[in-house]
Amino acid sequence: MRGLLVHDRKGTPVVFLICQPATRYYQVTTRSDWMPALVGEVI
Repeated sequence: MRGLLVHDRKGTPVVFLICQPATRYYQVTTRSDWMPALVGEVI
């Protein structure tokens, strides 16, 4: 998975998951329009 690591105002690390539009298969199985961005893979 891909993510973005940032620090909040207190310096605590926070990770945001990077998403991409879902494939048809992912939409059908999860009912979600977005899916996680995977490294070197497609769901």
